[in-house]
Amino acid sequence: MPVADVLALWGVVATRRQLIAGTPHVEVDHAHAAGEVIVLACGRYAAPDAGSALRDAHEMSALLSLRHAALHWGWAVKVIPDRPDVTAPRNRRLSVSQSARVSVHRATFHAGDVSAGVTSQEHTLVDCLRTLPEDEALAIADSALREGFLAGRLASLVRDARGPGARQAR
Repeated sequence: MPVADVLALWGVVATRRQLIAGTPHVEVDHAHAAGEVIVLACGRYAAPDAGSALRDAHEMSALLSLRHAALHWGWAVKVIPDRPDVTAPRNRRLSVSQSARVSVHRATFHAGDVSAGVTSQEHTLVDCLRTLPEDEALAIADSALREGFLAGRLASLVRDARGPGARQAR
């Protein structure tokens, strides 16, 4: 399978391990030399047309989150921040220059919380409702509902939310 196709399957960003699972490593190296993939960091790749916010997150072994994840899912936001929202694992160390380029949030993720380098739709909505100012959070939730996210699913996510910000989300 061509490297560009394997990269597309992963959502325009992937690790080297993910790429060579679908195509020989020699093909990955050839694709890099031909400019078909960009090396962001050691073992972290992106398609040339991947957005800069997603590239920044992937380079840092983090996920695009909150308002930028909402934009990724096609939802309207009230405010687009100057720096991309990214969520990194709690134990991930970031350099000063990396931290200066993004708004860093910390969390622990499970497999269902992630989709192609971005927090899942469900996780994005709950995080926005937990942490953003009410007007911003409601704008995102309303947009998600208008774009087809099920109202019953949103109600269930909010009802089941636990921990910091759960009351605000409800």
